[in-house]
Amino acid sequence: MQKFLSCTSLLLVLALPVGAHAEDAQSILQTMQDKQTARRAGIQNYTVDQSMVGNRALLYYERISATVDGQEVPAFRLVPADEIVRKRSAADFGTPLTPEDIELYASGLDMFGKVLADQANKGNTGANALAGIAAGGDKRSLTSSFSGMLRTGAAEMAADTSDGTAEAVTEAQHMAAFADTARLVGTESINGHKAFLLRADDLKIMQQADGEEFTLNTISMWVDTSEFVPLRLKMEGVARSGKEKTKMIIEKLDADYRTVPGSNMYEPYRQVMRIAGVLSPQQEKEMRGAMEQMAELEQQLESMPASQRAMMERMIGPQLEMARNMASGGGFEVITEVHGIRVNTPEPPSNLEMGKAAIGITQ
Repeated sequence: MQKFLSCTSLLLVLALPVGAHAEDAQSILQTMQDKQTARRAGIQNYTVDQSMVGNRALLYYERISATVDGQEVPAFRLVPADEIVRKRSAADFGTPLTPEDIELYASGLDMFGKVLADQANKGNTGANALAGIAAGGDKRSLTSSFSGMLRTGAAEMAADTSDGTAEAVTEAQHMAAFADTARLVGTESINGHKAFLLRADDLKIMQQADGEEFTLNTISMWVDTSEFVPLRLKMEGVARSGKEKTKMIIEKLDADYRTVPGSNMYEPYRQVMRIAGVLSPQQEKEMRGAMEQMAELEQQLESMPASQRAMMERMIGPQLEMARNMASGGGFEVITEVHGIRVNTPEPPSNLEMGKAAIGITQ
């Protein structure tokens, strides 16, 4: 399911090979592509500093060449965290890290998070200072987010799986399919901005990952009529796990567009992702069991001192609310806040930078 979600986020930024005046869907998409290409001209890489569900991370993207219908289109791949760690290790020490090395690195990060959390809870001044910089919370959960990404990447590296390039090319192909059949439905207002509504039906684009299958049938896209950037994306399809089928709706809202310093890039600094129908009946049953455990956790929170309880609620509050919505069949919502974007850096973020971001230290 994570791969399906990563596809969704990439769908909004990849090129669309299509026509030049805002008269029909194809010409709107062509204008959108032309503006996107111009804004990203000269950009070889960019790093996004963002927070999602209480976790902060640095995401590094680099330009690749993608070919769709014989035409080369610009695209950017999200470089896996483990690849960054390996490259920086090779540059700094002359020896690339193995999957075993990355696992050891991740374990050390987990241990640091545990020590920091324990010391903060005991009132250690230095740990509390770090906790203040990170806006409160259990440091274990923040470091485990980054270490989890590293472990996933190490496992994929050991299995010799994709580095993200194939996924980026696939997204470009999917958007080309959308451009081929999209039609202009009309105009609507999205958060006060006038937008073209484009829609493509009967796409029947199938994706498979981790024993699950998702068939994408309909894409609706709302494009700002003046800036030609996506404001809203809605994808409708059917997810299959074994013999079970679930209707699935994925929606993404992009807002707070800004010009990225040092470039002509024009990117959203706030994104809202909503997913409904994500759980199969069996998964809903498992989620209800997890909710019972969370109810016990909430009882434990009630017994904590007020300061510790407030800190824990800041840390896990969004996750608890998301779990409740999923268990009740209401889907879930994830908000991403972008703190900054930097472009054309000589190197990817250092291991130290990524680790500091994971525990909330930004200076």
